[in-house]
Amino acid sequence: MVLLSALILGAATSFGPGTVDDFAQSLADATQKDAIVVISRGVQLPKFSYDASSADAMSMSVRKGASLTMAPGSDPIFSDHTYVSEHFQPIAPNLPGPPSMANKLPDDVIKNGKVTLATHGATPISIEAIAAAKWSRPVEVDYLMRDLAASMSVKDMPERTFLSALAKAAGGNLTLNDKGFKIAYDAEQLRTRIISTLKQVKAGPVKQEIDIKREFYAAVVNILPQDVLVSIFQTPEGAPRLDVLPNTDLATLSIEYIRALQEWRASQLVADPGAAPALRRPGRANRGGTGNVPDDILSRVDTRATVHLRLNASGLIVLSVPVIQGRTSQYIDL
Repeated sequence: MVLLSALILGAATSFGPGTVDDFAQSLADATQKDAIVVISRGVQLPKFSYDASSADAMSMSVRKGASLTMAPGSDPIFSDHTYVSEHFQPIAPNLPGPPSMANKLPDDVIKNGKVTLATHGATPISIEAIAAAKWSRPVEVDYLMRDLAASMSVKDMPERTFLSALAKAAGGNLTLNDKGFKIAYDAEQLRTRIISTLKQVKAGPVKQEIDIKREFYAAVVNILPQDVLVSIFQTPEGAPRLDVLPNTDLATLSIEYIRALQEWRASQLVADPGAAPALRRPGRANRGGTGNVPDDILSRVDTRATVHLRLNASGLIVLSVPVIQGRTSQYIDL
């Protein structure tokens, strides 16, 4: 028993409190391996102990102590499994912003095709800045991963191995084509990290309209086909129009969203009996003015027309519903 306790104690590495850059150095020292940690927000890690004796032990102890997730494999590659919250401001305001980052990789980091860099005692470096360095081939990065912060302690790490590890920490894969390297999304990592980012928002005791929109956005992201998901999150601009077909998961979510908005509006009427007895929305029919969404909207959907959904990488989500108005119909944006 005494020997077992000694072995357990010997396997534990104490850390902190300290920065993520400090932690990357600690991981490298404890494992004698190259270590990379990618995060989306400025944090100070608490004091905790982790077990570097095996990949499983390290993964579980670091997750418990620092809320960081280990990438698949045995190397000390970790992340906070989220994206920079500023991308989702319309539906997730007031979340912590990214940490201070260096915007240029030091010139002497890459020598003879190998990478040596320790950010301990300095600041993390944005993945976009890393990609802009002088590699053997140009490096492109998918949109949501560009402003993630990378902390590391690596020595003589081959260029491609380094970029692959960085991509893995950011939730992606390193690909190679005629144009060069690309740190590209892994579709399922993209999905889970968007949802994890949005789950950082703690709704108040009374649900608000913004909470309903955020939950709808996350629910839609959760069911989109991989190719559609990856396409939408390539750029912040635009909002591709998706058809909401009857008897699909997207149709079910859309109905639930409308009902949630109606319930929220009803709760507002209870709180303020003098309020207008309808939901409010930007009206497409009157070109951006304000209009009323009928309380009986679900019974007045024009089934001859298609319901549309627009979603983009900047937190925009709009459900456009064709509603019968007398002998005609018009789209109402929710």
